[in-house]
Amino acid sequence: MEQHLFFMLVGLGLGGLYALLGVGIVLHYRGTGVINFALAMLASYSVFVVDEVRDTGDVVFPVLFIPDRFNIGDDISMPVAFIIGLLFAVGIGLIADRLVFRQLAERSTLAQVVASIGLLVGFQRLIDLKFGFETRSSDKVLPTEPFTFIEGVTVPRDRLWFAVMVIVLALAIAAFLRFTKTGLAVQAASENPLAASFARWSPRRLATVTIVGAQVLVALGLLFGSPIRGNLNSIDFIFLVVPGLAAALVGRLTSLTATVTAGLVIGMIGSWFTLLSGRDWFPDFLSDGAEDALVFGVIAASLFILGRGIPSRGDVGEAALPSVILPKNRPPVIIACTVVVVAALALTSGSIRFGIVTSLAFILITSSLVVLVGFAGQISLAQAGFAGAAGFFLTNLGGALAYPITLILAAIGATILGVIVGIPALRIRGAQLAVVTIGAGLAMETLIFRSDGTLEPVPQPGIFGLDLSVQSGRDIARLPFALAVAFTVIVVMVLLGNVLRGRTGRRFLAVRSNERAAASIGLSVANTKLTAFALSSFLAGLGGGLITYSRTQISAESFGVLAGLAILLFAYLGGITSIPGAVIAAVLAPLGLFFVVLEQIVQLGEFYVLLAGFGAVIQTILAPEGVAGDIAEKHHKRKTPSVDHALSSQQVRYPPTVPGFSSTSESPALSTGAPNEDGTVEGVGEVRLVVREITVRFGGLVAVGGVSLEAKAGEVLGLIGPNGAGKTTFIDAVTGFVQSSGEVVLQGESIHGDSAHEIVRKGLTRTWQSMELFEDMDVRSNLLVAGERASWRELFVDSVRPGSDTDEADAILSQLGLLDSATRSPSELSLGQRKLVGIGRALMSEPQVLLLDEPAAGLDSTESRELGRRLRAIADSGIAVILIDHDMGLILDISDQLAVIDTGIRIAYGPPNIVRNDPAVIEAYLGSGGSDDAEVVSPAEQDAETEAPPKGVST
Repeated sequence: MEQHLFFMLVGLGLGGLYALLGVGIVLHYRGTGVINFALAMLASYSVFVVDEVRDTGDVVFPVLFIPDRFNIGDDISMPVAFIIGLLFAVGIGLIADRLVFRQLAERSTLAQVVASIGLLVGFQRLIDLKFGFETRSSDKVLPTEPFTFIEGVTVPRDRLWFAVMVIVLALAIAAFLRFTKTGLAVQAASENPLAASFARWSPRRLATVTIVGAQVLVALGLLFGSPIRGNLNSIDFIFLVVPGLAAALVGRLTSLTATVTAGLVIGMIGSWFTLLSGRDWFPDFLSDGAEDALVFGVIAASLFILGRGIPSRGDVGEAALPSVILPKNRPPVIIACTVVVVAALALTSGSIRFGIVTSLAFILITSSLVVLVGFAGQISLAQAGFAGAAGFFLTNLGGALAYPITLILAAIGATILGVIVGIPALRIRGAQLAVVTIGAGLAMETLIFRSDGTLEPVPQPGIFGLDLSVQSGRDIARLPFALAVAFTVIVVMVLLGNVLRGRTGRRFLAVRSNERAAASIGLSVANTKLTAFALSSFLAGLGGGLITYSRTQISAESFGVLAGLAILLFAYLGGITSIPGAVIAAVLAPLGLFFVVLEQIVQLGEFYVLLAGFGAVIQTILAPEGVAGDIAEKHHKRKTPSVDHALSSQQVRYPPTVPGFSSTSESPALSTGAPNEDGTVEGVGEVRLVVREITVRFGGLVAVGGVSLEAKAGEVLGLIGPNGAGKTTFIDAVTGFVQSSGEVVLQGESIHGDSAHEIVRKGLTRTWQSMELFEDMDVRSNLLVAGERASWRELFVDSVRPGSDTDEADAILSQLGLLDSATRSPSELSLGQRKLVGIGRALMSEPQVLLLDEPAAGLDSTESRELGRRLRAIADSGIAVILIDHDMGLILDISDQLAVIDTGIRIAYGPPNIVRNDPAVIEAYLGSGGSDDAEVVSPAEQDAETEAPPKGVST
């Protein structure tokens, strides 16, 4: 028992570091909304400055190519050195705020993560260049005399002192946030920056306070706590950020108490694992990686359990990811690329050919990021880990099987790991997913590359008796091996291009664009994300296997966390949303073609990763589309005539000459029902949807209180009520987007409790008031993705036959007057046209019941009438339509039944001519001041009484 207690108390030292770093991450996040992966690395510069001042008297500034060292004398005392170190923390914090984080306020989460990673990687290499690559010893700061906790348990005092110091600092930060005006303003700005600005607090200045405060806090913790860890090494500070992130996530990025507690506990349990690892029953493969596996487990469990319970900062909206460039797979281009690659390999030798081979292998790894990050919108920092895992499986499979069977099996092993790591993505995305994957990358690096076990030698590939080994004598890149790599990469990239422009690619883009809207058209967001993780890790595994073949021994330098971070930076530099961007990134990658050539000319090897890190930071600010995206944008501007500003979606209305949607044209019946011989549609009048006593509660608030209704085929049920009455919440409950009690029966089958995408597949589809279109796809693809059903089989079919039948989508577009806009982006359409795209997308799922949430919002009276004709045609085709809208004229003109909700309660239900004269309805709309003879009048009736132009009665 004493041993267990001893190891846990000793763990308070590392636990204190984790806790304080977690507090710094929380503070930084509260002020900026950015999870700063570089926080520990930036703060560590102060530690090295203090150590250098104490050792040589030199103050070293973080600059290049200009004088950076200034001697201030010998025998500098520790307090003076500490003050100098903290001043550096303030300066670095101010510079990072001014030059980086302030510029990222309007950028996407991906850009913020990349910039943070760029700072981390750049500063890690900068520290090595400034202070040397050797590991340094660190002077003790806190007293280390033994302290007897209980009889038989004696621990160094510095662990206990440091834990107490961390708790005191956390309490001081909590008091600052709770009891000072600035602290209260910081909390207010984190919830609503706009409201804070109205209160005359500058969110930008408050962010500066938190950035600098977090920097100083973590620097102070590292100055006192680093000696407890032992020697100083810049790489260690990369690993330190992961448990700090774990502690912050347990605290939901808000609670300092939970964060400190989690950090201390992680440190104590990690130390306890050191004791357990010496026991006979403890798994050998966890002997050196138990703590990292624990940290990854804490991160994954915290995010999966809390999921969306972790609050996001109250920004107005998130910036969009860079635009996607769909691959076209033109045969002449493929042939030309093949010829160029083969010629380049045949005409080169030695290091140049090796650089080409390395770049070819990296194309697969950077393409894995294009799939996962660029197309599916899931940020991953673990691609190098998946690549390294495939290399590990490859070495253990040996050379018994022919190439490429061994390579494929190794990649399948990486795929399994990728799916496991992707499970938390079912509930999270963005920066939080990046935290999961960096934890996974660290765990894989520790378990695979830093364990006590000896890695097997890399087997040499061969097929049909042909030797495909990479090296023979002085030839370090044999042509047969190089051609095998080239052939493998070209085939895989052609298949991948087909996948990304086919049905699977459309599903990825739908989830990237809007997960909620994807679910509302029948897509399983969970399956789509896991498919993206599987495909991405398989590609990374293939690339890792090829790199492994090219090495005599796999190592952490090739596949560790730092390598994974660098891969993300290069992928972003090249253009993370396109295959050409992946190729550019692979050419730029370390040991790739550009690196080898540049090294022979100017020998920038030591500066290469540093330039990539800071270059990525600059690119997130100035050119977030990447090299490939920037080239494509310039090419598009040259090829496309300038578009008049009048075509903006804010200004364009329905042109009267749009085919099938003019004010004089008849609305064609939509071919969604099967007509009988007498011209009627089969099933009209039968009850399709029955809703009984649906109730929605948000805490103690009852948003919907026991609403019941039914919808019949061929009829329009109007659902009206004042603002805030609970209409949209009711639809959300019926379609599975909020939890509720009650019963929902669709065509005789209970669907209450089913997931949103399952409800759509059973025949109940809805639209959104805000339209929620997929802006990354054109109009036709918005419809196509709604009519396609996902399966693993389709992934393989897409790889060889990516085409889709567009007849049904084009028919709906034609009936809605949108066929001429099929290849345009939704953002290029008018408001009314965008509304129709949303309705058309819903129709593609072949609904039995269609729920429309304010489709006429923002339309004028003419447009509203034309929309009414369209909706009436949809109902006449045999679909049951439930229509929510504030345009009373539209509702009264086309509804067969009318339901009225007020404060979550149904107050009227029946034919419109009866409901509109109900005193409760008049009270709800006109207030108690209405006369006894008041009634809700439709625009058609207004036309009969006056000659004024008809207008909808807006409620």
